Amino acid sequence: MLLAAVMLMVLMAATIFATMRLWSAEASELTAELEVRAPNATCRRGVPAELCITLRNRSRLGWALLRVRASGGEALEVDPEWVPRLLLPRRSEVLVVYSLIARRTGRWHFWGVQVDAEDPFGLLRLSLWLPASCPVVVHPARTLHGQMPTSHALQRRARDVIGMHRRRRSGHSTEIREIRAYREGDPWKSIAWSASARRGSLQVREFEAEEAREAIVLLDISPTLRAGPHGAAFEYALDAVTGMLELMLAARDRPGLLTFGEAVHAVTAPGAGRRQRQLLLDHLIGLNTLVDPVFGDFTESEVLELIGRYLLLQERLDFRTHRTGAVGQFDEGMIERWLTATMEQERRRPGAPVLRGEPVGLSAARRFAWRNGLEIPARMEIGRVPREQAFECAFEEALRVSRRTRELTLVTDLAEIESLQRVEGLVGRLRANGRSLSVLVVDTAAFVTGGAVGNGPSIEGVLAWAEREEVRRVLPVLRRLGVPVTVGRPGLDPHVALMSG
Repeated sequence: MLLAAVMLMVLMAATIFATMRLWSAEASELTAELEVRAPNATCRRGVPAELCITLRNRSRLGWALLRVRASGGEALEVDPEWVPRLLLPRRSEVLVVYSLIARRTGRWHFWGVQVDAEDPFGLLRLSLWLPASCPVVVHPARTLHGQMPTSHALQRRARDVIGMHRRRRSGHSTEIREIRAYREGDPWKSIAWSASARRGSLQVREFEAEEAREAIVLLDISPTLRAGPHGAAFEYALDAVTGMLELMLAARDRPGLLTFGEAVHAVTAPGAGRRQRQLLLDHLIGLNTLVDPVFGDFTESEVLELIGRYLLLQERLDFRTHRTGAVGQFDEGMIERWLTATMEQERRRPGAPVLRGEPVGLSAARRFAWRNGLEIPARMEIGRVPREQAFECAFEEALRVSRRTRELTLVTDLAEIESLQRVEGLVGRLRANGRSLSVLVVDTAAFVTGGAVGNGPSIEGVLAWAEREEVRRVLPVLRRLGVPVTVGRPGLDPHVALMSG
């Protein structure tokens, strides 16, 4: 009797074990697919969009999904964080829709879905990771769409500040300004023969032609401008720059963009048309996901370790070291060889997509991190290069890129300036070379503390107060030199700030 009971228990245990193995194997037939749907097919910062998760069950068993949670970049907020119990019958699929709000501009990724599931009888509960890469390109809140501001007052102010400008000249054009007496040196093709016959002397047509100006916007991407929750100050600067570029493109001017920190990061030379609009937009979108060693906080070894963890989770590729005395968790040499071979194979594959804005001149590891949305934190330590020296390098590069540029607009927070005399000398040299300068100062301290600068015992408040005092030393100097200065703060629309400055 006892032997029969033992055999029955062993048989039941074996049956349960076999059933659990079967269900575990069937769980591998669960897959996920992610898609982001946004108004006008453009995901913009702060504008609600939809994250659609399609869960497919190709197994012979049904599942009860207890939790479904999408995993993505820190800038992507999904609501609700997970859905309640959901039934997924065998050989079927179900669509789950979340509300998605992107808090920061940039190229972000969803990497997959975390699913907690159990069998229909509640005997087996599994936690599954379903890889499903989905890139999300988030545009600034103000997208470069080629439209002028809606306010008529802002439109008039914009035309006064930037845009097409008329000048008088004799020659070929479409709009006649006046007919006047001939002067030596006037081209013969400008002679108005009918008017000359009526007046008995040579008369010429003088035309009023439109001339497009070239202007370069210089955007400071230093660590001090990236402070605050969700990079609020930097996002404000991006919106302001987008507004300026939008106005210039709409007015058929030739805008350019230069970004810099301790060194020049990237330059988009002045130009016009749709291609220029796309180049400027790609430049702006890439500023929150920098992988350059100068602006990123990770060393090459840390980037390789990040890639090793990504490949282990997403591709089930194990590059971990198991040798005694091995340094580090992952075999960096093996990862580098795999990256080189994989990216070369991808480059040679016919029909391989060309990714806009991909950084050049970087290691294979950093390019792989950029392509797959692996977030490398921006360097937040205070630089050893004085800010005014960084300004000088940026202005020199801007003038080297385009000698025709006469208008420069600097977007910065004016922090960490040590020598006011050096600032005065820089403004003087620009004027001596026939260049005009305007400055948009982002009040970073107000974004960090929500406007209550210096109030309360928090470290952030103390640092914000000190930074604002630094800025207050520089503003009077710029205004005394006749430089137009505008201060941007929370709650003040960037377009209004620019046009009222």
